[in-house]
Amino acid sequence: MFTQLNPPLPVFIVDHGKGLAMGVIEYGPEHHPIWVTALDENCEIWCAPNPKVRMQGNWTMGRKVPEGAKPWPVGRWRTWKLVDLLINPTKEQLITK
Repeated sequence: MFTQLNPPLPVFIVDHGKGLAMGVIEYGPEHHPIWVTALDENCEIWCAPNPKVRMQGNWTMGRKVPEGAKPWPVGRWRTWKLVDLLINPTKEQLITK
């Protein structure tokens, strides 16, 4: 079962960095939930198993920033920039090696 997250959740993927979780895939009781996440740094889409996913820090909720993660930038520029890059990639981003 696929569940779209609306709004997307800011998460931290261990070994990959910060991103926005857009959906969760559930295969059943014998499997970890899979988080479909767009990474902030390189705009890659990753499907991360639940043990590798952490919520980003939120000081209003008393949740500390995960070790090794940088704080979420103030404002929505980062989110809109990510959406813009996904919709309108540059020539350099379309080139694959």
